Amino acid sequence: MVVSGNVHDIQKLYVAYLGRPADPVALAFWLGMLEQQRDSGLAAVKTALSTATEFTAAFAGLSTEQVVDQRYVNLFGHHAEPAGLTFWVGLLQNGSITLADLITTLTDAAQGSDLIAVNSKIAAAEAFTAELDTAAEISGYANPAAGAVALAKAFIATVTDGASLAVALAALPETVSQVTGAPLNHAATGDVTAGGTAVEGQVLTASHTLADADGLGTVGYQWMAAGVAIAGATSDTFTLTAAQVGKPITVTATYTDGLGTRESVTSNVIVSGNDTLKGSTGADQLAGGAGDDTYLVNVVGDVVTEGAGEGTDLVNVGYTTAGSYTLAANVENATVTSATTAVSLVGNALDNVLTGNAAANTLTGNAGNDRLDGGAGADKLTGGSGDDLYLVDAAGDVVTELTGEGTDTVRASQAAYTLTANVENLAYTGKAAFTGTGNVLDNIITGGHAGNKLDGGAGNDRLVGGDGADSLIGGLGDDTFVGATGKDTIDGGAGTDLLQGLGKFADYVVTRPTLTDTLLTDGAGNMITVRGVENFAFADGDKTLAQVQDNVPSPGNDSLHGSDGNDVLNGGLGVDTLSGGLGDDTYVLLNAADVVLENAG
Repeated sequence: MVVSGNVHDIQKLYVAYLGRPADPVALAFWLGMLEQQRDSGLAAVKTALSTATEFTAAFAGLSTEQVVDQRYVNLFGHHAEPAGLTFWVGLLQNGSITLADLITTLTDAAQGSDLIAVNSKIAAAEAFTAELDTAAEISGYANPAAGAVALAKAFIATVTDGASLAVALAALPETVSQVTGAPLNHAATGDVTAGGTAVEGQVLTASHTLADADGLGTVGYQWMAAGVAIAGATSDTFTLTAAQVGKPITVTATYTDGLGTRESVTSNVIVSGNDTLKGSTGADQLAGGAGDDTYLVNVVGDVVTEGAGEGTDLVNVGYTTAGSYTLAANVENATVTSATTAVSLVGNALDNVLTGNAAANTLTGNAGNDRLDGGAGADKLTGGSGDDLYLVDAAGDVVTELTGEGTDTVRASQAAYTLTANVENLAYTGKAAFTGTGNVLDNIITGGHAGNKLDGGAGNDRLVGGDGADSLIGGLGDDTFVGATGKDTIDGGAGTDLLQGLGKFADYVVTRPTLTDTLLTDGAGNMITVRGVENFAFADGDKTLAQVQDNVPSPGNDSLHGSDGNDVLNGGLGVDTLSGGLGDDTYVLLNAADVVLENAG
């Protein structure tokens, strides 16, 4: 409600002088005057109100102290402070000010909580006058002698701050209705309760604890779906049909009270939970609504409808003949439940889980981070955009990804699998020995607990061998290997490679059985043969290949040096240079060309 400044000022004077709102007729009269000449118009309002019988009669028989204190109560909702009371009483008694001057000064000088009280009362007055919008209300309030004036003064007196203003405004329509002298209608108390579960075929029940001070008539019911009346559903029970599933269900109780007023009260809302909806032999419309719903779809014409944010839903596709099913918007998952019928599943923009059966299925995820499991059979799996996960269990399964369609992973359970183009990661989920091969991308390939043969191919790959006797081949690129248990062979190939997962360097015996191989053996029997790997990440620090091989003989030409103690140096085959250093050293020479270096002393 927009109120002009002139309306505000007029209502302010009515509240200050009479303690009530202006009536609509008088308000319109004074507004016309202020629009012509504001200052003289306001002066005229003050004069009229201060000389009105309603104003003077309010103070008849009161002492000066009582008059001043009553002004404080009317304006601010509290009694006058002793000092202020003495001050104003003195000015009135010696004739320095008039009562009208006192009222104007108190109103205009209000501060803090007093100012809040005055402004709240003015706002209540403005709302009250605006609410007088029928001829009966306007004429009833225009008569100062009518009880409506007392009603209006009581209404203003209850308002002292923002909170009490809100309470008064909430009750304003009923308060104003009393201006006409009609009995006040009392709202119903108590509740209407709808009971049951919003599942097709369930019986819902209605009950109430209603009471009405004006008399409670015969209560009738009307069941509603999404706020729309359900035809014929007018008893205290209702059996939910497929047409209402997925919609908020309520029941409205209605009656006519003793004053002839028709009353209505609406129940709580019954919302759909985790529903199971099964299509018939025909083309069905299925809507589960809120909750994690399961749909049983058995013919191509079945249509599933879900709103955004209505749970994680599953469609079980039980076609008896080959066909295709596409997930509707806002439905997450689909599973082929027919035993051997070849059914194609197509996802949507969500993160879908698509699951096939024993037949040859075609699963297409489209957008989103999808999970595609073809089941038994030679399946065609296409994830589309997003970071997709493929479960592959047959040699005939074909995974298809395009360039730039996310970071994708294949979990394979068969004994061998080679990543197709544009798929990044491979993990073995079976229990037998496994052969896994990468592609030109940067792959992460993870083996099982038996012996694995993992080949990264091109790219900067990460190969994780597991517990068995593994063969890890990096190929091209800067590769990372995790394979420190069992009897593993690690071939870094080209690039700068790294071996991780090692224990402390001192726990290993380092030998060089060939010119290209380095063998790390620990006390637990783990033996790691490494070739073409440049860097090693031990538990107690990183080392280069040169640091690992330092002073370790090989079948080639070695340069070995001893310590300050009594050393035994054996260069093995090849033309070796042996330097024992201090101490009484022993040299084992297997080649006539071996060179021994000792300093004097």
